[in-house]
Amino acid sequence: MIEDRKITGVLEQLRRVEPSADFAARSKAAILAAPRPQKHGWGLYGLKHSLSEGVGFVLSVGLVSIIAALFISVPKTFGPVVGNRLPGAETAALVNDVDAAVKDIDIHIQEAQLFSTAAEKANSALKEISK
Repeated sequence: MIEDRKITGVLEQLRRVEPSADFAARSKAAILAAPRPQKHGWGLYGLKHSLSEGVGFVLSVGLVSIIAALFISVPKTFGPVVGNRLPGAETAALVNDVDAAVKDIDIHIQEAQLFSTAAEKANSALKEISK
């Protein structure tokens, strides 16, 4: 309880704290007296900095353009030479492989249907026997 009163008293005193009359004048003088960084507009440094940024941008765009052109032109240029060596490049063989796989799947589906039919017949025969 006593500590609460002390804390409350201190807080009341802090609420009454106000800046001194010459605070604004001293703050303004301190801010204006502080050294300001110089702007490097179009002086030598500014020009050099602007040029280096521009050259860097142009080089990066140029490099990306060259890489993109290589990715686009190399497959078209060397496609007939390299194309036949790539696996799966022969479309006729690929189509034949897919057809064989589809036929194999169809055979398995037909076998599953036959097994299902045989199971149904066996189930009905067992029901007849158990009656």
